[in-house]
Amino acid sequence: MRLELLLMTLSVLCAPIAALGMLPEDQAGLYLVVVPPWRAADQVIAAAGAHPVGPVRAPLGEFATADAPGTLARLRAAGAWVVLDAKKMAWLCGAAEI
Repeated sequence: MRLELLLMTLSVLCAPIAALGMLPEDQAGLYLVVVPPWRAADQVIAAAGAHPVGPVRAPLGEFATADAPGTLARLRAAGAWVVLDAKKMAWLCGAAEI
């Protein structure tokens, strides 16, 4: 019974998070770039040709804008663990609009 509940909970939680990771490669917009703790997010963003957004930086991530084709692939190649659509993240967190 507990195993079934655990599996059901994991499936409900994993689906929205997995959907956030499925992004088109060449879409311009605002993204949350998550980097490992030993990398500087601003350096990863600069290496990919993107631009940091906002005055506050989190320890493992930063918001960035991507406007050139292939920027998301370059962010991943520069060392980003995950690149997520910031608007989808805001929706998942309950924000109406960013």
